[in-house]
Amino acid sequence: MCWSRWDPYGIMAELVATAMTTPMTTYENAPVYTLIEEELFRATRARIGYPGAIGDGMLCPGGSISIISAIHVAKVFKYPEVRTKGLAIDTPKRLTGYISRNAHYSFNKGFNLQGHFTVIVL
Repeated sequence: MCWSRWDPYGIMAELVATAMTTPMTTYENAPVYTLIEEELFRATRARIGYPGAIGDGMLCPGGSISIISAIHVAKVFKYPEVRTKGLAIDTPKRLTGYISRNAHYSFNKGFNLQGHFTVIVL
C-alpha cells in the first residue's frame, strides 16, 4: 500500500541509507552503531527516571512492529515459560487483549500474530 507519491529526494535518501545499512545484531558487526544505540537507551532511561544501568531497549522501524513487539513482551512478562514451552503452559486457554476502538489498526494484527488472544474492543 502506498501512502503518498514517489519523491526523488526520498528515493535518493533511501538509496544512501540502504547502501550504508549495517546489520546491528552484535557489537562485532556494528560497534559504532551499537554504542550509539546504547547511549540513546541510557539517555532515555535517565530522562524517564530509571537509574543508569537498569533497563534495556529496542529500536523498531515503525508503529506496527513496535506494537507487535510490545504485545509479545507483555505475554512473555506475564508467562515467562511460554518462551520454552509455548502456549501449552498452564495459562487460561486464551489470553485477553483490551483495545480502544480508536486504537491503531496493528493491535488486531499483533494479537492475531501472537495467537491465543481474545480481543475485546472498548
